[in-house]
Amino acid sequence: MGLLFSVTSLAHAQPAVAATQPTMAVDVGKPTYIHRLHYKKMYSEKPFEEAVLYYYDNGLYKIISPGENHYGVYVVEGDFTDAQYSVSYISLPSPDWAGMLPDTI
Repeated sequence: MGLLFSVTSLAHAQPAVAATQPTMAVDVGKPTYIHRLHYKKMYSEKPFEEAVLYYYDNGLYKIISPGENHYGVYVVEGDFTDAQYSVSYISLPSPDWAGMLPDTI
């Protein structure tokens, strides 16, 4: 038994994209935790040992270091007060990662 399908481009069906990038407004929320990081393994394009992460109650974070100054979103498995927990991050587009949206937060 075979699978038959076709792929159709939707490029013609979508309206033209505006020349300017959209902006995004996000409420920062209330501060909850701060992590002061000291990296042991450096990323060659951003070799900065120190960074500070500010967490907010609505799932937003801000990272500040000599080479980074942007916002993102995070999810915590567990709680910051637990002996072990895991945090997943997604950076929002920003100039410090060659993103196309400026920080508008």
